[in-house]
Amino acid sequence: MASPPDAPTPVADILNPVHEVLKNSDLLTIICDFLKADVNRSGLPAGVTGQKIHPVLAIAMTARELKVAALDSLWKELNGLKPLLYLFPQTLTSRNFRTLPKEISSSMWEGFDIYTRRVQSLSCDPASRGSYSPRIYTRLAEHRKTIFPNLRRLKIDMLFAADPTIFFMIYSSPRLCEVEIVFDANPEADDAFGSVRAAMTELPLVDTLRVTCGTGDTQGPLFSSFCPAIALEPAKERLRTLSITSHPVDPDFFLQLSSFNILESLAVRVAESVPRLRNVDPESGFPVLTSLDIAANVTMMCRILHVLSAGVLKKLHFKDTANLAYEARSAAMLDLHSQLGGHFSLTELHIRYMKQSAARFSNFNEIQHLSYHGELAVAEGSAIFPSEHWAHLRSLHVVSAETISYKVLPDFARCCPELVDLKLPLLFPDQGVLEDYPAMNHHLHTLVVHRLQVTRHAKVAGFLNGIFPFLSDIKGGSGWKEVKEILIDACQHARRKERAMLCGN
Repeated sequence: MASPPDAPTPVADILNPVHEVLKNSDLLTIICDFLKADVNRSGLPAGVTGQKIHPVLAIAMTARELKVAALDSLWKELNGLKPLLYLFPQTLTSRNFRTLPKEISSSMWEGFDIYTRRVQSLSCDPASRGSYSPRIYTRLAEHRKTIFPNLRRLKIDMLFAADPTIFFMIYSSPRLCEVEIVFDANPEADDAFGSVRAAMTELPLVDTLRVTCGTGDTQGPLFSSFCPAIALEPAKERLRTLSITSHPVDPDFFLQLSSFNILESLAVRVAESVPRLRNVDPESGFPVLTSLDIAANVTMMCRILHVLSAGVLKKLHFKDTANLAYEARSAAMLDLHSQLGGHFSLTELHIRYMKQSAARFSNFNEIQHLSYHGELAVAEGSAIFPSEHWAHLRSLHVVSAETISYKVLPDFARCCPELVDLKLPLLFPDQGVLEDYPAMNHHLHTLVVHRLQVTRHAKVAGFLNGIFPFLSDIKGGSGWKEVKEILIDACQHARRKERAMLCGN
């Protein structure tokens, strides 16, 4: 039977072959997640009428076949509880707190259940619930024991984390495995300890804990002064990832963590107020720790690393917090790098020194990703001079106020055959002849020279083409856009044309 003339166009006709791709739920989810990320970066876009609307919501309203996947993506990450509470009519208490009416229809509860099943990540801060009566949460928990059956990640402020309400509402989620607790800059000891202890006790599947600060990293009181390591004890045999960046920890707290036998990733700031570590068995702690992100005085790092089991650590992020004279700092750096190269097979190293160093990275045989932030003393054998030991290096990022001569590039091509991503404060001279090197066939893809400018576009493009003929992305200051255009549009085009002629095409 034909449709009436004024009937809406069937969905199958709307989704013509050009739009068939949107029927693939996996691909549609990727598109929706991309649009959500773009909104988070840039805000809601305005339509042709000037009205702002979330693009994923627009997709959900386009056709019935797109609705489920779009709403699943839109509700997967929930920022605050208000969107859920807006599903119900609300009344005011005598104290002007919002609450739920006494009578709620079964259809409203069914809609609530549908949306809560979509939530996998929940962020909840005081602003998201401040105008609501505490009774509203127990009312929701009375409806269904497990409100968020698919919740996996939770970000929550310190006070709510220890509130009995959360035990009924969120901590019953059977899949919750990742928790972030946001501390105040100067937290009350009872609240801090209670929030961490409650999460570690009441959530049997949690293997990831992050403790952050709402005002950013603080140099306030030691973490252990208001939240000793005993707060983490209930999760000792299941905690795999721990990040405490809200406040610095003392070395004794760090040593207590070393007995967490399945901890794989740790991020902490070690305070300088305690000058030395107490005696411990060397190389016996953190038996499976593969990733360490730490800020500490460089003079303490050898003793800190001495606690770790040899050969296990693969990734290290280190920020030096010391303010030492050049000689003392360089000596400590040399000791640190020697221990890193001799006791661990690092594949990834990110290191930040605030002042000039004479340290070396030459003995890192397995290193694949290396980044260095700090002043340079660039000469053969110094920090960033290419090493024969960098045969597996794939990316090198250097941030420094000092510059490095372009003459080092052939050495990188020779010593680092797998290098694909290079960021250097690279300097090409404004005059004179560029040194000539034998042609190389290195497969470097990306070159970033930060904000440094270049004036001799053609000469620099020709030089780079002779060493890195496969460069596809070049970024820098003034003039580097022109270098990229010459390299890709002229040099590489000519090489492709020559190759085609040799092949008889």
